[in-house]
Amino acid sequence: MENIEKRFNLLKSLENDFSKNVSNQAEKVVQASLYERKQRMEKVNLDKDFDNLLSDSSIRNVFIRLRDK
Repeated sequence: MENIEKRFNLLKSLENDFSKNVSNQAEKVVQASLYERKQRMEKVNLDKDFDNLLSDSSIRNVFIRLRDK
C-alpha cells in the first residue's frame, strides 16, 4: 500500500511539473506573439508618419533629387 502511495505521489508530482512546463511554454508563445504584434503596429505607424512627411512637397522633392542622383 505504501508503494502505491509513493507511485501516486510521484505521478502527481510529474503531472504538476508537466503542467507548469506547458504553462510556461504557452506564456512564452503568447509574449512572443504580443511582441510581434506590437512591432507590426509600430511599423504601420511609421509608414503612416512617413507618408505624412512626404505630403510636404519640399520634403518629397528632396527625396526625389536624392533618388535621381
